[in-house]
Amino acid sequence: MGFLNSLFRRNQSSDVLVKEAQSCIQSGNHKKALSLCDKAINIDEKCYEAWLLKGAVFSEIQNRHEDGLQCYDKAIEILGGSVSIPLKGSNIFEAFANAGAQAAFIDKARVVSWNNKGLVLEKLKRYDEALSCYEEILKTGKANELASSQKTRLLKLMNQ
Repeated sequence: MGFLNSLFRRNQSSDVLVKEAQSCIQSGNHKKALSLCDKAINIDEKCYEAWLLKGAVFSEIQNRHEDGLQCYDKAIEILGGSVSIPLKGSNIFEAFANAGAQAAFIDKARVVSWNNKGLVLEKLKRYDEALSCYEEILKTGKANELASSQKTRLLKLMNQ
């Protein structure tokens, strides 16, 4: 089974757990959110959404930045590399539309992963590494405005 198929045809129960974890985060039940993320990861270790959520809880809510970094690194690893997107649909137009939507979804997840990692590295005052994360976003050609503003802001901070 190809990379994209594994991303999009995951065990549905891991998707349900991720949605539950998101609700728990919104309601302030972070301990349960982490538990649900762990369950989703146990079902499907390539569930990058669970890794992203877990990283957010660790780094942004519990100030466990190193743990958050490990989660963001895992999401980046899962989403990394070049991706071949199978063309599926009842006609060529539908196939290209589906492939485009899948590629856009993966691109957004990559940007979020690199951006969140950069923000955590900034909190840890590891500015050179954070800068590298924003440069990774710029290499994708996606979210250039976000990456440029993060990079500019960080460079100003580094020069103070």
